[in-house]
Amino acid sequence: MTVYPYILLAKSPLHYDWYEVVEDCICEEVIIKAGFTTDFASVPQFLWWLIPPHGTGAMPSIVHDYLYQVPNAHNLTRLEVDRYWRKLLIESGVPTWQTALMYGFVRLLGQSVWEKYRRG
Repeated sequence: MTVYPYILLAKSPLHYDWYEVVEDCICEEVIIKAGFTTDFASVPQFLWWLIPPHGTGAMPSIVHDYLYQVPNAHNLTRLEVDRYWRKLLIESGVPTWQTALMYGFVRLLGQSVWEKYRRG
């Protein structure tokens, strides 16, 4: 098992520009299971010059994707998950302006993704 921020990844054979977690990874109380796939920060390609999905925010974004997509892995609210992600972005060295922009977008546009993974 790896420990965040060292998440072992391999290119996903199923999706272009997606990656798969190769080995379980622990991030505080959350265990990101091997086999989980991610596109890191879900940034449209035309904005990669502004917010590179594979930059310093990549590892925090894997945690965020996991917490959004695997509801039974935690008991956090969406706001708590987003704030946790913001904390991880800052700790990873993502510039303050980029963190604020990314956090703002996820707060504005993330509700539908959050609900998608919670429908029964």
